[in-house]
Amino acid sequence: MQLQENPADDSSLEIWAKRVFSTERTLARRFQKELKMSFNDWRQRAKLAKAMVLLKDAISINEIAYQLGYSQGSSFIKMFRKHTGATPEQFRKEQQGK
Repeated sequence: MQLQENPADDSSLEIWAKRVFSTERTLARRFQKELKMSFNDWRQRAKLAKAMVLLKDAISINEIAYQLGYSQGSSFIKMFRKHTGATPEQFRKEQQGK
């Protein structure tokens, strides 16, 4: 999906619905029915998954945040910690140790 390839795209559900020739309500219902989560929750998980891939590379945390559409590294770090219990740097070090 295009959003997985470009997680920095912060287009609204309304815009995504138009892109796929649907209505906002229908698209929201499909996310709930098929994925058991909202569009925004899915987008957050897509960003988290992309972040985990990017953290394997020698890219700064701020650059990863920028690539994911965050204007500040601190917002990205907060989101990452909320979902994983670790900061991106802690996660990176843990992955390198494996």
